[in-house]
Amino acid sequence: MNCHRIREMNRKKTNTKAIARFLLEKQDKEEKVMKDKIILNDEKSRKEFDTYLQVWERSADVKDFEKVDVNEDWAKVRTRMSFLPRRQRIPLRGYALRIAAILILAFGLTYFLLQVLNKSTIYNPDYYEIASTSEIVDVDLPDGSIVSLNKNAKIFRNSDFGETNRDIILEGEAFFKVAENKDIPFRIHSMNSTVEVLGTSFNVKTDTNSIIVSVMTGKVAFYLNEDNSKRFELNPDNAGKLNISTKEFEIEQTFDPNSIAWYTKEFVFRNKPLEEVCSVIAKYYQLDIIKNDGLKINESITITCSTQSVQDVISNINLSLTGNVELIATKNNLIIRRQ
Repeated sequence: MNCHRIREMNRKKTNTKAIARFLLEKQDKEEKVMKDKIILNDEKSRKEFDTYLQVWERSADVKDFEKVDVNEDWAKVRTRMSFLPRRQRIPLRGYALRIAAILILAFGLTYFLLQVLNKSTIYNPDYYEIASTSEIVDVDLPDGSIVSLNKNAKIFRNSDFGETNRDIILEGEAFFKVAENKDIPFRIHSMNSTVEVLGTSFNVKTDTNSIIVSVMTGKVAFYLNEDNSKRFELNPDNAGKLNISTKEFEIEQTFDPNSIAWYTKEFVFRNKPLEEVCSVIAKYYQLDIIKNDGLKINESITITCSTQSVQDVISNINLSLTGNVELIATKNNLIIRRQ
């Protein structure tokens, strides 16, 4: 065995395990002697050993070995190397089946909702309010009827008026000239009562205590909403009064034409006592009556006059009086005194 082969054999013994034992100072005496001989006799082995020694000495300066998270670092490496979890591919047919199922469900829900809405939705037309303030207002309705609203009155009708119904809600007082329509009755609703006609002219006055219907032409049905059997028919010149609290009706065969003087624009007195005449005029013009103490009035008058001017009315009445009494109208009062 020549010298070169001996050196190769000796170098093989200088393995990493032996070097590690040396660096960790865990080798025995025999290993140390053997190592010294090899390093001293072989330059290549010596250089290799010096390299290991330098790495070992430099590693002593590294302080962060304990901070290394192997699992986390390995996960980063896997990510960078595209070791990502595989996604399951869905075949084209699978996509088509899923889309079809979604569409069927959507159409089914839509149909169900439409059916529910069709059964539960109630058509609610728009309602219109028409009101008067300090002046009388004439209203032309879509069916050809005419409503005259007294001061501070109002009516309500819906957008289908004249087509599917002719229903009016009234607050206050109004005079109606109703166009004839045998197929659709004309109804006025007020409080808990209804006035129903086919074609006529009449007046309806409402307040918190009563409802009064006065008929000029045609025929009018007057009844309680809660009890249609309690139905009264009013003919021309008839008047019907409903007491709101007692729900009792009173029928007058002849109504006072002065009750609708606001609409006719005239007073009609036929052999009426003067005190009653004064009461009607004072109420119409909103005057307070002042009468001389001890004055006795036994006079009655018959007169028809326009309501245009209170002074003209008083003048006409004074011309009709035969006794020693006269009327004077001021801004706020109607005075009855001796001549």
